[in-house]
Amino acid sequence: MAPFEIIIILVAIGFIVIWIRTLLEISKSEFRGNEKIIWMLVVFLFGLIGLVTYYAAGRNSRIESSDSDDILD
Repeated sequence: MAPFEIIIILVAIGFIVIWIRTLLEISKSEFRGNEKIIWMLVVFLFGLIGLVTYYAAGRNSRIESSDSDDILD
C-alpha cells in the first residue's frame, strides 16, 4: 500500500468520525420546530457540504438549555 493511499484512508476515516459525531451532536441538541430533522438530513445527505453548513450556521440556531442539572451530568 502506497503512502498516498494510507493518507486517503486516514482522511476518509477522520471524515466519517466527524460526520458521526456531528449527527450525534444534532440528535442530542434542542432546536426550534423541525430544525433538528432538517439539520440531520442536511448533514446526512450532503456530507462535507452539510458539515460545513452546520458548523457555520446550524450550531448557532441550537437552543441552549437553562437547566442547572445539565452541569452535573
